[in-house]
Amino acid sequence: MNQQDHSTERLHLLPWGDDPLQAIARTLLHEHRNCLPRLEHVTVLLPELSAAPRLRQLLLAHAAELGHTALLGPQIDSWRGWLKRYDIDRLTTVSDYRRELILLGALRQHGELFGQGNLWALADSLLSLFDELTLNQMGLPRDLKEFTRRLAAGYGLTRQSHDALDREAQLVHTLWHAWHDELHERGLIDRNTRHLLQLAASAEALAGNTQPLYLLPPVNLCHAERVWLGKVQQNANLTLFLQGKL
Repeated sequence: MNQQDHSTERLHLLPWGDDPLQAIARTLLHEHRNCLPRLEHVTVLLPELSAAPRLRQLLLAHAAELGHTALLGPQIDSWRGWLKRYDIDRLTTVSDYRRELILLGALRQHGELFGQGNLWALADSLLSLFDELTLNQMGLPRDLKEFTRRLAAGYGLTRQSHDALDREAQLVHTLWHAWHDELHERGLIDRNTRHLLQLAASAEALAGNTQPLYLLPPVNLCHAERVWLGKVQQNANLTLFLQGKL
């Protein structure tokens, strides 16, 4: 089997109007034209697995133009589905409903922080915030003053307006740590923490990888996912397709 042509760019920035599956099919077949019809060594990762049948159709159509009526491979999966092979078996992912119940328990223990507010509504808002903090790898320091200082610096607040943050900072800080401590005691992690662990494990496993990997990620990427893309593109044989701006 001949080596693939390495002259092609490994980062493809596609305008919003372009069809990314067409771009993947044409690029993949061009880069591996000397290997056709055998593509079992190639992996393609898509935002959703539902796009796989159409990608296979495009690959077959373009391969026919090159004189090949069938293809062996490539392997096609969703990005999230593929990441599951790097899962941490010893940890159990808490369901969305159960994680909300655990947070409700923490809220009841710290009722002095929020008065007579609606517990369910507050739990929903806090979980959305916690998800954002987790996926952007913004862990909260144990020291409340340090957390408040970081918030004030991040928002560019003066000393006077800084005072208005104190109550909200204490609420988020206390419940974040109470929630995570309870999950830890029960041997549980939330789905976003698991996603971070999968990203880290896969990036380490792919270091020095020579098997071709083509990725069309979801349009909206969190900070942790962008960091993963940078690491993998440097250390592995990854061809990346992005739509819109970086």
